[in-house]
Amino acid sequence: MGEELARNGIPNHGYADWIRTYSSADFQPLAVELEGLVESYATATTLVHSTYRYAMLCERDFFQAAWESL
Repeated sequence: MGEELARNGIPNHGYADWIRTYSSADFQPLAVELEGLVESYATATTLVHSTYRYAMLCERDFFQAAWESL
């Protein structure tokens, strides 16, 4: 998500540092490691899917609020 938000440059607002961090090449190994942990320890249950979906909706709403405040 960070890479996508930084694609056209990082705007000057309250989330610029976050975007800079999460779009950096240094962040990629951590993202891969975390994805691997989820794959290793989470089971494909309805609860896991709904929890993951809820987390993604929260992320979306977080960034939507940031863009709307520009």
